[in-house]
Order: sequence, then structure tokens, then C-alpha cells
Amino acid sequence: MRAAARRADLAIDLDALVTVLALPWLDCTVPTEPEPGRWPTYARDAFLEPASRLFGLTIRGIHPPEASRGLHDAAEFDQHFDASYRPLILRALEHGQPVLAWQGWHGEHEFSWGLVEAGADDSAILTGRVFGSSERSEGAASCVLERPAVQVYVVESVAPATPSLDELWSLTRRHARTALQDGLRDRFGVTTGPAAYDAWLDLLRVPTSLAPLCAASACAHDCAARVLDRISHDNSVCEADLARTLRDRCREVAAAMGNLANAERTRMLLESEDGRRYTSSMLRSVQAAGRSMLNSLIG
Repeated sequence: MRAAARRADLAIDLDALVTVLALPWLDCTVPTEPEPGRWPTYARDAFLEPASRLFGLTIRGIHPPEASRGLHDAAEFDQHFDASYRPLILRALEHGQPVLAWQGWHGEHEFSWGLVEAGADDSAILTGRVFGSSERSEGAASCVLERPAVQVYVVESVAPATPSLDELWSLTRRHARTALQDGLRDRFGVTTGPAAYDAWLDLLRVPTSLAPLCAASACAHDCAARVLDRISHDNSVCEADLARTLRDRCREVAAAMGNLANAERTRMLLESEDGRRYTSSMLRSVQAAGRSMLNSLIG
């Protein structure tokens, strides 16, 4: 989304974007996805359209997210994409409207989110840029969309807009509550909120999968803590005390996840009984912080 905005010389604050998209509260598990390393790519678009409007972007999904579930492995989806979605993407590009796409990118970027920027009627090739998994990653790599994208959004327009802290806070509360209540299961097929960490605890036997999940979570919670700190110090914002509470819990989660973010250190921890107990205690503390945030939001 920030890449699409930059094409129109519009800068979007990364911390604010991560927070209003509820990425800190989208730590998830995906029952249908056997590779835990891919879990952080799911449901990133859960709040994309309302969040984009806050920053002056109009983004339209080509199909609802629930319609995309299972498409990646459906043999007939290739034909459907070429007949229905590719023409819509090409028309959007003709009008200078870039397209956000999830899955289908070349090689190691297969499950990445990226921005389709070029294509032609006489060619099957769509090209663009894909972005790193870290919330702080500014880098982008040129890439080919070589398979049908499972989820596609057209960036129809970009106009400068700077949301007030009150607007940012109002939308953040709503999105965080939905995610922490595990409210995305039907639309996106994911488990979110405190319940998700039960499956993360099962990954103590697979440290190479656990560390990347924790690194992404630590980064997202750091972003949110900074935004919530700004909100909590603004006297014009409603429920500033709630913002302070969420800020403190986000800091706790960022610290706990940061302790498990290094793959080599986590591997060493899980080689001993004491290390496994420590790792489990970190994840349990994160789960408790999630419950605390949910209780604060619905209390």
C-alpha cells in the first residue's frame, strides 16, 4: 500500500499503517496451511480497504477474501484467472492503477504480497515488485507474477490525506478488537487472537519455523507501541487510558517475541528442557497479554 502511495508522491507513516491494519493483532495460525512460515502472509488484507481510505487511497478487491480460499491448488483457477482477472488487471494498468497481488510471484516470493505494475495484452507476463516480510523492510525486488494471484486489489485512486490521531485510534480499536476476538475465521480461514498461540506452542519442536513468526510479531508490536504512545499523550483523544494500556501490553509482547526472534538462539534454547520451558513461558506471556488487551477493549 505504501508503494502504491509513493507512486503518487504520497508518504504514509509506516507505524500508523501497521497499526491501523491491525498487523500486531494478526498473529495467526492457518489450519489449511502446513508451512508455518507462510502464516504471516495470510489475512494481511483483513482491514485493507477501510485502512486505505484513512490515508487517501481507494482500493477495490476483485473478489471477496472468502472466495479465494483454496484457489491456490484448484486446477481450474488458472483458466479462470486468465479469462476473468487478467483482463481486469490489464485494464487497471492501462489507466495507471497499480494492482496489489498476493501469491503467484516467482520463486521464493511465491507467497509474498506485491505490486503489479506492468503487463500487455499480447503477453502472459505481468511484472512488478515484491516486498520483504519484515514490517520495517523498505526494500523491493522486481519480480514476475508467474502464477495466478489468489487475492487481487486495484488501487483506483490516491489523494493526499493525513488522518488525525483520533481517527487512527478509532479504527485501530475496532480492528484490534475483531482480530483479538478471532473474528476472521469465516472470511479468511485463520485463527487469530490468544487462541492462535496454542498452535505456536506446538512449534517448539520446529524452531526454524518459530523464530520468523516471532520476529515479525515483535516488529509489528513495536510499531503499534509507538503509535499508541503518541495517542496516549494526546489530550483530545477519547479513551487515552485505554491507549496506554494497549501500548504497555504491546511493549511486553514485542520484548517477549524479540527474545525468540533469532533462529540460532531459539534453536539452542529448544535443545534443553530449561530452554523449552523458557520459550513456552515467553509464548504464554504473549497469550496472556493478548487476553488482557481483548478484555480492555471489550470491557
